[in-house]
Amino acid sequence: MSGRFHPLFLARDYDKCVVAKGKCLLDDPPKKYKPLFTVVDFSSIGFRTMFYSWIVHRIVHPVSALEYHGLLMFHAPDSGVVNVSEQVALDPSFTQEIARALGLKHPAHRGEDVIMSSDLVVTFKRAGGRLDRQAFSLKREQDITPRVLEKFAIEFAYWKSRKIILSLLLDTRLPRQLIDNVELIMEFYDPDRLPCDRRVIDLVGKWIISHLVTKDALRNLCSQCDRTLGLARGTALAVTYHLTATRVIRLNLRNAFLPNAAPSLVAA
Repeated sequence: MSGRFHPLFLARDYDKCVVAKGKCLLDDPPKKYKPLFTVVDFSSIGFRTMFYSWIVHRIVHPVSALEYHGLLMFHAPDSGVVNVSEQVALDPSFTQEIARALGLKHPAHRGEDVIMSSDLVVTFKRAGGRLDRQAFSLKREQDITPRVLEKFAIEFAYWKSRKIILSLLLDTRLPRQLIDNVELIMEFYDPDRLPCDRRVIDLVGKWIISHLVTKDALRNLCSQCDRTLGLARGTALAVTYHLTATRVIRLNLRNAFLPNAAPSLVAA
């Protein structure tokens, strides 16, 4: 992507531009984390987006459509994710040493080594409260080349030395239906974005939960709720999205596109 290897991100500038600025500190409180890159570091041509994460309570900066989809996947209400860090810089003193040990060329721009980064580092809360941190590299399957795999080998060895697993996520293997549904509900996470107050949210929630045995599409069920409770059209659907995002209603987001499908709950 244009602008990715800006001179500020050369390996020799790591202390000045990463360490001194407190970037990429994985043990910082999630809402204080600073990524190596933000969307403003890139050309205005191409993918540019950012969004408020209800997991880390800050603006996150995916720098490609694929990274955006990966972040959405990890924002699924039942993913068990408690922290996510994007654009994580790798200390070049270690990546350069690893490259030499593996007999591989370190990533460089115009003859100068650059700071390598991992797309996502995600912390999961497992059974018993155990925290499990994993790193992820997201790639389009069509972009996989021998050189890409060499760079992945350096990245993999870096995280292995820190007892963290690095996984390669290909665009062709992402759960597209889940991602589409998370993108749909994410805008309704904040109750202040809803067209009603807390009292109505509670009423709609009770009504929807009591009618989840229906085989009708969710949009039709919510329309019936609007008519029954005398609400403006679309209110119950917005509230249902909110309650799904906040895990009050645990709808299955993997099987079908939410408004068109008969609602089903995830297994307890």
